[in-house]
Amino acid sequence: MLSQKNVLTLACCLALLIASAFYILFCAAGDGIPASPEPDQTIYLQYARNIALGQPYVFSAGDAPSTGSTTHLYPFILAAFYKLGAADDALFTASFALNSLIYLAIGLLCWLAAKKLYPKIATLVLFTALVSGHTVAAVFSQTDVGFFALLALAAITATLYDKKWLMLAMIILCAVTRPEGAIFSMAYLATGTAGLAFGGKFETAPGSKSQSKWFLVCAFAGLAAFASTLLINHLLTGHTMFMSVANKGYFKQYPFFGAIEQTLFDLMSLLKGFLFGLPNSGGRQFYHVPLVAGFLGIAGILLYPRKDKKIRLCEFWILLCIAGSLATVAASSWQGISYDRYLAWVFPVWTWYILIGAFQLNLRQNSRFFLPVCCTLIIGYQLISLTFVFSHKFSTTTSLNQQKNFAKKIDKLLPPEARLGSMVGGSGILYYIPEHKLYNLLGILSPDFFDADFSNDPARIIDRLKHRPELRFEYWLGYSKREIARKWAQPLMGNAILIDTDTALSNPRALAVYPAKWEALDGGETPVLIGEQLKGLQLIDSLDIGYCPHERAHSYTEYSRLKNTIINLCTKYAKLDDKPYSEVGRIIMGSESFTIHNTIPGKPVRMVLRSSRSAAGKCFVGRQTSSIEHLEMNNPLTLGIYIDDVAAAWPTVSIPNAEFQEVVLDIPAAFVTGTELDVEIAGDHISYAYWFYQ
Repeated sequence: MLSQKNVLTLACCLALLIASAFYILFCAAGDGIPASPEPDQTIYLQYARNIALGQPYVFSAGDAPSTGSTTHLYPFILAAFYKLGAADDALFTASFALNSLIYLAIGLLCWLAAKKLYPKIATLVLFTALVSGHTVAAVFSQTDVGFFALLALAAITATLYDKKWLMLAMIILCAVTRPEGAIFSMAYLATGTAGLAFGGKFETAPGSKSQSKWFLVCAFAGLAAFASTLLINHLLTGHTMFMSVANKGYFKQYPFFGAIEQTLFDLMSLLKGFLFGLPNSGGRQFYHVPLVAGFLGIAGILLYPRKDKKIRLCEFWILLCIAGSLATVAASSWQGISYDRYLAWVFPVWTWYILIGAFQLNLRQNSRFFLPVCCTLIIGYQLISLTFVFSHKFSTTTSLNQQKNFAKKIDKLLPPEARLGSMVGGSGILYYIPEHKLYNLLGILSPDFFDADFSNDPARIIDRLKHRPELRFEYWLGYSKREIARKWAQPLMGNAILIDTDTALSNPRALAVYPAKWEALDGGETPVLIGEQLKGLQLIDSLDIGYCPHERAHSYTEYSRLKNTIINLCTKYAKLDDKPYSEVGRIIMGSESFTIHNTIPGKPVRMVLRSSRSAAGKCFVGRQTSSIEHLEMNNPLTLGIYIDDVAAAWPTVSIPNAEFQEVVLDIPAAFVTGTELDVEIAGDHISYAYWFYQ
């Protein structure tokens, strides 16, 4: 048997060997300079550099603050390295050194936790954690998830050892590092409450009264820390949640029952792949020995000798943390990304119970080969997973290094004042070309394009750029295959002037630069087809459907008669008075309502509706997603006009061709009784904009 000192020395040597191998790999993929192994890494580095330069929370120069990094703490740690001189390419090395220390610390924390939980497995847990492909992939992706995994495992270890003040510190750090850190605080709250409620009723109840009370102290401290991060978000951006996650998740994108179905589907996929190692997305078949690991893990949970009541309470807390994390990831729509990196801290905990199961089953049968075979399988399979991750990371890093080289070409081709707009996964290249302006058009990093009410629907940028022409950029950053671009974006793009040909050899989603064309956004600010019918009338109000500031100001609401269905914004590119024009609006399958402002009582209101017979868009029915290439409405249409829930008119509307049409709808004077008018338009139709005249 090795002494404890020898075990730790050997573990440090192994960690150094693996970290060195990955550093050499990243340098080899990066032409002698460490390259980024994960697209998100350069986003964190960009935030860190701006912090060091006195622009905290700013992604692109001149932007307002944003919270697209999903963390408050990690970029400031990286900024400290930048301040110390690790700038530009050197920051990659500094980040790698930091994550190497995190990697070793995770192994040591697993060892300490195992010594408390089940001492016989401590050495095996240590080496399994160090050679785990999943842990290595999460940590050396160089994002904040490795740091968060470290804090989570530190909180678990402190809880197992009943180190009260360390528990408190770790739970606060978890809460301010990532939003899912609040799960640990909520689990403390539930566990502490259960301990106090049942501790006096059952002698076998886990924990003690003092332990349960401290759990509650930690819970309230952690929740207060999490609330402070939300307050910071609100003060910075006006939005409580991080911009990077505010518009994500099945319950934001899908109808309610569809979101439940999708969440449960992903949860079962997670349980099957993450816990049982069964073939699944994201390389999960390399996590554990298929089926065997799951069987041993369940055996470990069921057969673990729980003699210490305090340990039992800790286990209950850990179980709640894992359940909450699995449920959160399952509902997030990003499960499987980067080897389930958001569950990096869960993997070692499951490994503990796998090894406990092997030891406990070994005590219950007579074969002397059972335990050695199980341990060989468990560790051997982790070595296979490590080899897979090593190879896969080289491929990923090589591709991202090609993006870096492409960024340098962009820098040479475009003038410094040139602005780029991107809807693709290449926003991180801004780290290599910081003198340029880059807009993340999904709004995750660029507050000018963020809207918490519009989910992640990128079509909304059409109206954003119409109403705010100062945001129009000179170049699109898109994919080399132009046809991959969204249909509505193609008329706004010229021919490619620069393509990442190195990546395009094998990947149709290689980056490319296109000049922007904005002619299709201008010329439709007011009605252009029915001028004769507006003579002698004055414009009193207007509502641009799909433009969130307008919809908010007019209390706009859409009512769908279709159950379990959500229809995203629709788009149309067609002729408007013989001029090509782009519009964004809504496909109304039911009715829409809004408030008209500035009305003069006692005078009729003439409404002008811009519509069309067909449009394109995206629809969510249950858990199914459907791209609508060409939805054609019935013709003619019968629309109902309701004022304060009273029917005012039922006009029949004809839209004879595929071009835009402008339809006149009149509200009789008898219904105009105040300076504001609540209107409902019933009937299936396509709605782009309204103008109101008296």
